[in-house]
Amino acid sequence: MSFVVLRRSTLFVLLLSFPFLATVQDTQRDALVYEQYSNQWFEGAWTRVVISADADWMLLTAFSGGVRLVSLKTGREDRRRLSAGLDSPAESAVFCGTGELALRGTRGANRGWFLSAGEKPESIPVPADAELLCSSDGKTMAYYLPAQAKRGLSVGSARKFENYSVEGKVSGIVFSPDDKALYALLYQPDGASSLIRITLQKPGTETIARDLDAIPAADEVPGANHLAISPDGRSIFLALATDSAPDNAMRHKPDTQRWLKIYQLDLASGSRRLVVQSANQDNFNAAFAAGGLYWNRNVVRESVVLLPVDGGETKELVADGEVPIWSPDGRRISYVFGGWRLGSHSTHIARRPRPPPIAVRGARMTFIFAVRTICVRPKSV
Repeated sequence: MSFVVLRRSTLFVLLLSFPFLATVQDTQRDALVYEQYSNQWFEGAWTRVVISADADWMLLTAFSGGVRLVSLKTGREDRRRLSAGLDSPAESAVFCGTGELALRGTRGANRGWFLSAGEKPESIPVPADAELLCSSDGKTMAYYLPAQAKRGLSVGSARKFENYSVEGKVSGIVFSPDDKALYALLYQPDGASSLIRITLQKPGTETIARDLDAIPAADEVPGANHLAISPDGRSIFLALATDSAPDNAMRHKPDTQRWLKIYQLDLASGSRRLVVQSANQDNFNAAFAAGGLYWNRNVVRESVVLLPVDGGETKELVADGEVPIWSPDGRRISYVFGGWRLGSHSTHIARRPRPPPIAVRGARMTFIFAVRTICVRPKSV
């Protein structure tokens, strides 16, 4: 017998036209437009997806590094644009104005950010380890250093940046539709997040909302919270586990239903309205493009199973279990459970193993993981 953990994670990218945002959405209108398979483990759940403003292209950035540029029209990958002018393919990338990309990579002795421009990309004067965001026209940029929260946020042009001090750790940023303001989500020491606004050309910041139950910020997952702003500039769309302040004790419970949902936050009142949800799945990474709201959905199933070494029928031992370990006598296993709910990723994975009795000897233990990335959109759009 061979002892195996099977884990399958599906990342959906969904689209909803703006007129349909008046009611809470389910999965009835979803239609497949893209899918990707991977052999990663928890890293697969952290695949970052960014949609271009015209909804023609998609950037998929892996947890462990590396980025892919994929056409949403054809599903084909464009590798040339991610390596043009660099010594090797870009580590990461962002859309920066119409038809352009900003690439993080190496050229000669320099590692940093470069604005793509044919075979001779222009160097951008921001730190190589910064998380970068460009305005819709590419003329204004903002960046922050995930591992150096005290450095705050810097906003400006490629020639001059102005620094803003912020209270908390930046986990997501977005420009207003007119590019005159920047919104940032800040993770606080008490586990809650707050939303602030920076009005360009003016000093200081303005707090819009507090006690948001968003994805906890972590150095390993920079930019974990992708924010979207409505075309009229009146609402922010973001992923929250609940519409109230986070309950940190619940974050430690492996079986709690703290799945991420897409909420609409009114920038005038701070009120929150549920827009997208699905049972036992994380919905996150909201983005507006070409008049539609896009977001990601993770669908994960994991099992501990037995596989005969010489072939034959498999046997599922434990549903929703992972990281199994045999006892010394080969009669029992311990494993962890609780899944990868992104809204509690920093806490609930430190859960306690529970061992079931297993009467199997002489088995070899293996760990297997599979990821599937899928893009879908409503059939009615």
